[in-house]
Amino acid sequence: MARILSVLLFVLLACTGLSFGGPERFVERPKDTLVVWTINNGVGAQGSLKTIVRGFQKEMGTPVRILVLDWGDAFEKIKEALLDTTDTVNAPDVLQLGSTWITYFASVGGIHPLNALSDKIDFSRFLDVGLRNARIEGDSNYYAVPWFMDVRGLFVNERLWRELKVNESHVDSLANFIGTLRAIGKSDLKNAAGKKVAPFSLPSHGDWTGAQQMAPFVWSYGGDFISRDSEGTRSALLDSNFLKGFAVYASLMGDKIIGPYSLRDNSSQSSDRFVMSEQLVVYGTAELIRLLEFFPSEGGLRTMPISEDGIMVIPFPGGPAGKAAYVGGSHLAISGKGDAVRRAQAEKLLVYLLRADNLDAYSRKIGFLPADQGLIRIWFKDIRYAQLINNLDRGKTFPNIAEWGVIENILNNLAGDVAKVNERTANVSRRNSEIAKLLIAADRKMNEVLKVESAQGISQADVEKYLSAIPAEVPPANLNLEVSPVSHTRDNEAFVIRCFIGVAALLMFWRWGHRLKKIRRIMNRKKK
Repeated sequence: MARILSVLLFVLLACTGLSFGGPERFVERPKDTLVVWTINNGVGAQGSLKTIVRGFQKEMGTPVRILVLDWGDAFEKIKEALLDTTDTVNAPDVLQLGSTWITYFASVGGIHPLNALSDKIDFSRFLDVGLRNARIEGDSNYYAVPWFMDVRGLFVNERLWRELKVNESHVDSLANFIGTLRAIGKSDLKNAAGKKVAPFSLPSHGDWTGAQQMAPFVWSYGGDFISRDSEGTRSALLDSNFLKGFAVYASLMGDKIIGPYSLRDNSSQSSDRFVMSEQLVVYGTAELIRLLEFFPSEGGLRTMPISEDGIMVIPFPGGPAGKAAYVGGSHLAISGKGDAVRRAQAEKLLVYLLRADNLDAYSRKIGFLPADQGLIRIWFKDIRYAQLINNLDRGKTFPNIAEWGVIENILNNLAGDVAKVNERTANVSRRNSEIAKLLIAADRKMNEVLKVESAQGISQADVEKYLSAIPAEVPPANLNLEVSPVSHTRDNEAFVIRCFIGVAALLMFWRWGHRLKKIRRIMNRKKK
């Protein structure tokens, strides 16, 4: 039976033009069909894109096939498709790219420049922070167009946050933020189920977001990941401002009072704890807000504890250089493969997908912010998204260099290695020594990728001094640490509904049984 269902599902997906997990290597596409490669953008993404594409097919008469990749291996599959000169059949015509991938694919000729479409697309309507990654430094061409924005923010459990009486002054600076979280961690804060609530988490166990997590700490101290000098671009991991911000990040990651699960969780597990109201603050994306509208059976959060408690967004706390927010997202591009006729059709599809109404419809389904400035002004009226939109004003992106993909992997590995040191080393001095070695090694690896010599003049002892110079925390005043757990009314409603359904089912079965008895009596009379 399972095999039959699997076959039926495969046929259904093929008929609808949707495929999961990557390109099909054994079926040649019809010459008159455009192929779009997108990456799994969450609940609602596939249905929304199919609806938009149907409109294009109806308007233009050109069939479109959609293939959905997973984020885990999307980069490698796209790289293989765009750069494999022996295979011109399986490459996409229009494709989604992570914002930090564009420079690489543009530099190797994998995607086509789009300046010729400026009259039809109007690049000026897109957010500057989204356009930064659409070009190569020193090149006037746009190679992609922002599709949606991934603006990171701190999401808090609204009910607990309000009952704790946390105000802006408690979390405005990193010193206040950490002091407040510590006070909460030392309290007996519990959720409605009576389970102790963890204040925060910097998930690091096999995680893919290490660079995105450390970025606001580094930026708030005036640091960055790379620097430029007369010899070119080099690693900035050993610069003083980077080390000051990184020291706070590494210390907070290993703090078992503030983040008791940081060393064992990845980002997905951290989000799950937040959803179950077992964690007060999570570093997340706008998708969380949208998921509140879907039931768990659809991949959403409706009826989950956080849906009852509610979500608020707060700004990332500031450091000596101010506040900063990580901004990423996804862009749409056109493959460098294909003839002029096919590319002309692909351009029409790209322009259609980037129409304001289609951008808005797709963004609303996936919950990420649209990259269109006019749409952002409309979204700002929704209080749930207003704080994330404010983060755009202080938003920063990763360096726009072709080598960034490799460098980001080095940084993610660094985050994981720092977590291992935090886990096995209780002694602060020994811990700082091991982390200093990791930073020096990562700096060397980054410079090898960038093809420059590592800077001289900073020793391991110097790095250790920065790691040990953690700023003093500011204890909070006037917090209410005696929050009383409350029952989730939605849980009670669900229980009542289940009871009602159960009683209705029993009544139905009783009526059926009563009717069967009547039928039997009638049949028995006829026999007599």
